[in-house]
Parts: sequence; structure tokens; C-alpha cells
Amino acid sequence: MAVAPDAPHCAASHMLARMRAWIRQNMPDVTRLISYQDQEVHTGTIYRAAGWTPAWETKARVRDRSKPRNGTRRPYRTDANGVAPAGAAKTRWEVAP
Repeated sequence: MAVAPDAPHCAASHMLARMRAWIRQNMPDVTRLISYQDQEVHTGTIYRAAGWTPAWETKARVRDRSKPRNGTRRPYRTDANGVAPAGAAKTRWEVAP
């Protein structure tokens, strides 16, 4: 989810609540919603405010991505969150629709 810096206060929690309500109404077979939060970037405030429950935490992982990927000469990709965003600890949040 991406929220603009000039979005109204609590916009992210509001978006989660609206998504949950839409799924409850339009997808009655869905029994659980799951989302993951990167602990290096966020604190989970939006999930707490929207009524989600932290269900699991992973430990941070250290990966050596300085060498090419196994079986190829291609380097590992990076993204907007840095060189090794997948290595950060994560929190799994859950809620019933």
C-alpha cells in the first residue's frame, strides 16, 4: 500500500478498514486477511488502529548479495527499500473480515 505524504490523517487505517468491509460484503468465502509489515520501515500503527492482530514475527536475516546469484552472472536486484529489504524482520498481521 502506498499513501501520499499529503494524505489525510489516518488515511492508511481508513483504507484498510474499507478494504476489509468490501471483502466481507463481496467475498464471503474469505476467512482471514493477512499482511506483512517491514519492521525497519514501519511500526504497525495502521494495522493496530484498524483492529488487526500481530500473529507472528520473523527474525532479521543477513544475506550476502555482493556476489552474483547462484547459477548465473546476474546480480541480485534492489528496490526502493534498499539493497536487501527482504532481510528485515517482519510482523505478520491478521484479522477476520
